[in-house]
Amino acid sequence: MNHISTLLCLSFFLLTNAPRPFSQVFLEVDFAGGMLPVGWSSNDISGNEVTWQGCPAPGSCGLSNLPPTLTALTHFKSTTADNGFVAVNSDAAGHLPNDGHISRLSTSALDCSDKSRVFLQFQTAIGTATRNAANNAVLRVMSDAGTQTYRPFSMLEKNDITQIAPIPVLAKGKAYFVTLDITSVAANQPEVYLEWEWKGNFEFAWLIDDILLSTENPARPENAVFYESFDNGNNGWTSNPVFPPDSLWQWRPAGDVGQGFGLFFAKRDAFIHSPSASDGAIAFDADFYNTGGDAPGQAPPNAFVCELISPPIDLSEVEEPLALQFYQLGWLGNLANGAPQTQEGARFITSFAYSNDGGNSWSDPINTNPYQTPVTGFNLEYQPPFSYPAYFPLPKEMSGSSNFRIKFTWAGDFYFWVLDDIAIVKRPSRDMRANRNFFSLTPNAITPVSQLQDETLLCDVVNIGSETAENVRLEAVVRKKNSNTVVYTDTLHYGNILVDSLVENVFFNRKLEALSLQEPGEYEAFYAVGHSQPDARPQDDTVRWRFIVSDFTFAKELGPTRDIAPAESPSYSYGNVFYIPNGQGFYACAASFGIGNPARIQGEDVSIILYEWNGEFDENGEISIEDLEFLSGNTHIINETDGLGLIHLPISSTGGGQPLKDDTYYVLALRYDSFFRRCYLQASDTLDYQATWFVNDSLNHPQIASILDVGNTGSFSTIGFGYNIVPVIRLHLGTDNQCLVSTTEPARRDVEPLLLSPNPTSGWVRLELNRQQAYTQAEITITSLSGQIVKKEYLGNLGQVAPLIDVSALPPGIYTVRFTGREYAGVGRLVVQR
Repeated sequence: MNHISTLLCLSFFLLTNAPRPFSQVFLEVDFAGGMLPVGWSSNDISGNEVTWQGCPAPGSCGLSNLPPTLTALTHFKSTTADNGFVAVNSDAAGHLPNDGHISRLSTSALDCSDKSRVFLQFQTAIGTATRNAANNAVLRVMSDAGTQTYRPFSMLEKNDITQIAPIPVLAKGKAYFVTLDITSVAANQPEVYLEWEWKGNFEFAWLIDDILLSTENPARPENAVFYESFDNGNNGWTSNPVFPPDSLWQWRPAGDVGQGFGLFFAKRDAFIHSPSASDGAIAFDADFYNTGGDAPGQAPPNAFVCELISPPIDLSEVEEPLALQFYQLGWLGNLANGAPQTQEGARFITSFAYSNDGGNSWSDPINTNPYQTPVTGFNLEYQPPFSYPAYFPLPKEMSGSSNFRIKFTWAGDFYFWVLDDIAIVKRPSRDMRANRNFFSLTPNAITPVSQLQDETLLCDVVNIGSETAENVRLEAVVRKKNSNTVVYTDTLHYGNILVDSLVENVFFNRKLEALSLQEPGEYEAFYAVGHSQPDARPQDDTVRWRFIVSDFTFAKELGPTRDIAPAESPSYSYGNVFYIPNGQGFYACAASFGIGNPARIQGEDVSIILYEWNGEFDENGEISIEDLEFLSGNTHIINETDGLGLIHLPISSTGGGQPLKDDTYYVLALRYDSFFRRCYLQASDTLDYQATWFVNDSLNHPQIASILDVGNTGSFSTIGFGYNIVPVIRLHLGTDNQCLVSTTEPARRDVEPLLLSPNPTSGWVRLELNRQQAYTQAEITITSLSGQIVKKEYLGNLGQVAPLIDVSALPPGIYTVRFTGREYAGVGRLVVQR
C-alpha cells in the first residue's frame, strides 16, 4: 500500500561548496584568458624575478611539473579555473640567493566611495616547503583610511615541512575560499588598493582566482534569515558544559584543530574548509583538552558533554518553511555516557536541538552525522576527518517564533568538531529527497552466484521543499560495473506530495531477479527521485550502493572500515547470518575474519563456530541457544604472524567441510573468551541493513545481518551493534567435502587435486603433478589447519617433475599443500607423522 505520512524528517544533506552572494557585488575578476586586468601589476621586489603570472588553464605556468601529490595546485579547482587564474610558481625558480623572492600582485585603484560596507572574497590554493604561509603569504588593503594586513593562511604555521591549502581530502575538489570584511579600510574610500605578497624560497606555488568585492558578506546564503560566520569571535554564542570537566567551545583562527596528538600521530593537518573560514570558526577540540598535544598516558581520557547555544533569534516575520544549514569538520571517537538522548534512547556524539521558547525547553537531539565512521585504533592512520556542509529541515511551527534558539552538543572523548557559517534559510520551493536512512540492499554485500535469490527493493522519499512536489517518481537501477550493462530498472509514480510528507515502505513492483545477476563481479545500484520541475538541491536526490556476486564467498561487507568490541564485557560472540537457498551439493569450507588489535592479544585464542538456525527469535529480537544447532568449529591462536589482513580458518578442526541444506539459515560467529584483554573485531559501518530487514520481514522471510552475544550467555541479539554495523566474518563454500578450493576470491577454475607421496611422511614429500608439461613461476605454500602459513617456497620454472619438499621441521599434524604455477594449480592434504 502506498503509505504517505506527514512528519519532520531530519537528516543531513550536501550543499554546494561555492556560495554565490545575494549581496551587491561591484567587482568581479576571473582572469579570463590568463590575463591581468588593465592597471594591475606584478613584481618581485627582491630582484629575483619570481613574479605573478597569468595562467590560461590548470596545469599551465609550469604547475604540472609540481609533485603529483599536490593536486590542489596541479589541478586547481576554482570556479572559473578553466578560463584562467594567476599564480606564483616558486618551485620553478629553485633555490634563490639571500632571502628568496618577495612576489607582489597589486590592483589598480578600486572605487568604494559609495559603499558603507565592503567584503572581499577570492579562491586560492598554496603550497609551502620552507617558510610558513601564515606569516609570509599576506594580503594588504590600503587606502587613505590606512593599511590593514590580513593573513589568509593563519593555520599554516610550520616551517621546513610541506603544508598546503586546501587539503584535497577535505576540500572535495574545490579551491580554498578566503572571505574578509575589509570595511575598516575600504568603506567610503574612492581609492582602495589590494596587494598580495609572498615571501618564499623554493616553495611550491600560490594560485588566486575569482576575486570579488561586495557590500554584503558573500559567504552568507542568499535565502538566509539568520547567519553566523564567527568573524573573529563567539559573537554571543555561549558554551554550557553539562558535566565536568568544564572545557568549552572555543573560537579558532581558520577553524584550525591541528594542536591535538591524534592528528600529529596520523600525520595530518585539519582546518575547516568553509566559505568564511579565514575569519575563524567555533570548535570543540576534545583531543587537545585530553592530550595537550602530547602522547596520552595510561589514565582513561575525559569524556566531554558541552553545549554551544545560540543567542535568541527572531523569526517572527518569517512565514516560509525553514532549514538549518552549516559547515563542519569532525573526527569522532567514543560516545560520552552523558550524551543527550532521544525519547527512544538513541544517543549521539554530535547533535543539535532547537527551541522556540528561548531555551526553556528543547527538542529531542538530532544526530548531525548519522553515517560517519568513528576513529578507532584500526583506522586512525587512514580515516580522514569528515568535511562537508549539512542541511536539516526545521518544523514548520518554528517559522514565526520570536525567541528561537539552536544548540549544538559535543558528547565524546575524542577528537574534535568544528562549525562555521551557521544559517537558517528559507527552504527552496521544490526539493525532494531520497532517504539515505531507509533504503533496501541485497541481504549480503557478497553472495555466491549459486545462492542468489530474487530481491524486493524499497527506498523512502520525502518532500523537504516549501511547495507541493508534482508528478513525483522514484527510479531504481542496477547495472554491471565493468560493462555498465543495465540488469534491472523499475519506476514508481507517486503523483503529488505535500510539504514535509514522507512516502514510506512502498515496494517496487519488479523484483531484482537472480537470473539477471549470473555473471560474477561487482554491481552498482541507485535509487533516484524526480518530479515535474528541476530540483533546487539535486545533491540528495540519489542514493547509491553496490554489491558483488562471487564464486563461493558470502560476506555482509565490502571491507573493514573500523574495529569494534562491546564495552560491557571482554568476552563475546559476534557473527553474521547467511541464508542459503540452495545448499544441496555445497559445503561450508572455511571462514575469514579480521582482528583489529592482533599485536595486543597474542596468545589469546578465538573460535569460529558454525550453527544452523531455525529462524525463530523472540519479541525482543533475541535468538536463544535452543534455536541454534552446533555444526562445526575451529580455533585460532593469535600469534606474531597475524596482522590486519584477513585470517583464513577451515570451518572444522578436522579439516573437512560441513554439508549444507536447502532453504536454511546459518550463523557464522567468532567467539572470544577473556577476563582482561579485549579483542577488537574488524567491522564495516557503511551498509545499513535496517530497510532490508524490514522488507524481508514483511514478506515473512527474515534476513538478519549480524548477531551479538555480550558475555557469551548463549543468547544472541539480532540487532547487534546496530543495523549498520556488521563484522568482517566471511563464509567460503566448496563443492566437495575436502574443500580444496582456496578461500580467496575469485576462485581459480583450474584448481585440481594434488597428489603427494609418500603421504603420510616423516621428512620428505614429492609432488606428483598430474600434467605432463613444464611449469613456470611455480611455488608451494603449506598451511596448518588454523590457516597459518608454515612453509612457503618459490620453485621457479620446473620441468615435468617437481623436486622433493623438505617437511622435516614441521610438527606432526595435517597440512594443506598448495602448488601454483601459471599453467596449473593444485591443492592436497599432507599428513606428517613420526
